[in-house]
Amino acid sequence: MPPVLLGTVTTGSRPASVAVSGTTAYVVNNISNSLQVFNVANPRAPVLLGTVATGSTPVSVAVSGTTAYVVNYNSNSLQTFTVVTTTATASAALWQQVAVFPNPASGSVSVSLPARLSGTATPAVLTNMLGQKVRRATLPVTGEVRTLVLAGVAPGVYTLQLQTSEGNVNKVLVIN
Repeated sequence: MPPVLLGTVTTGSRPASVAVSGTTAYVVNNISNSLQVFNVANPRAPVLLGTVATGSTPVSVAVSGTTAYVVNYNSNSLQTFTVVTTTATASAALWQQVAVFPNPASGSVSVSLPARLSGTATPAVLTNMLGQKVRRATLPVTGEVRTLVLAGVAPGVYTLQLQTSEGNVNKVLVIN
């Protein structure tokens, strides 16, 4: 029996390698020099969780435990990335309706919530790749778009957890 296509998602330029661990797929793109992380729990609708820059021309990725290993051809290097696995208790539909922008961010980040959640304050927790909580805040009731101040947060890759009345939503946030 021939394979059957289940789903498709856009990657960066010239994807070169993929590694899968559980419900997470890791893709390196050797023109856009990036590592992308996708939630593939629903193979019919993969969801991009985040993107981080790599060295020049990544050609391979492997994952072991909480570490992703990327080999870069032109920069003759092996890079290691810490991977934090988080589980959102909210529905996939809610996850897709929540937007965090700009990403990468510096200074502050905007969080867009669905209109049905605009009347409630939203606790937010920013966690670094070591699992350390570096910022806790409550996003005030200001409508659908709220602002989280990032002053004093070191550059890096973080998980932003939003604790909504419909469940927790985790988004990857890159801070410059």
